Amino acid sequence: DPQKAMTQLAVSYRTSLSVKTIGITGSVGKTTTKEFLAFLLRQSHPTLSTFGNLNNHLGVPIMLSRLLPEHRYCVMELGASHPGEIAYLSDLIKPSAAILTPIGPAHLAGFGSLENVYDTKLEIVDFLDQKAPLITSDQDLYLQEKIRQKKKSFTLVGFSPKAEYHISDVNLRRKQVSFKLNGRGPFVFPGNAPFLALNAALALAMVRSLS
Repeated sequence: DPQKAMTQLAVSYRTSLSVKTIGITGSVGKTTTKEFLAFLLRQSHPTLSTFGNLNNHLGVPIMLSRLLPEHRYCVMELGASHPGEIAYLSDLIKPSAAILTPIGPAHLAGFGSLENVYDTKLEIVDFLDQKAPLITSDQDLYLQEKIRQKKKSFTLVGFSPKAEYHISDVNLRRKQVSFKLNGRGPFVFPGNAPFLALNAALALAMVRSLS
């Protein structure tokens, strides 16, 4: 069974390393958040991140096999289309921290219901230590309640006053998006999508939580 063998080898190799793994899951924004976080971490630490769409039961073992002893961080995007998949992938990567991006009605043919989508994405929380950073947006009150039911602390990022990391002054000018976080900044990234300020802020919040 090539898949089973590859997975066992990758997990054995990963457990031999001291790398800190950050898992990113959710329905939307996983890839951009992963790219923002990997970019930020690489400014000061050797970092591996998910390449392309290698975020499933085949791709995650492939990415783990690309780790090098000098890598300090590994940013892993975790995708799912059926219940239990995030738990399976989380068990492979052994996350030191996690980001939950917004959750919505994606892959309902496989999940069966929106409730199952929530439950599956939240499977990663069960693999985090009590004090491990968990970052999510302030938009989804239901998601926050589901996390509380798991008795796990978390950090909110978003546009409301209750967010520990408050986004403000989002602007688009000359193909660059700028924003402030807790009044500090501006933080700037290239593009024409101001809504990606949330993804960038999630990544910034994680970097600060890891420091």
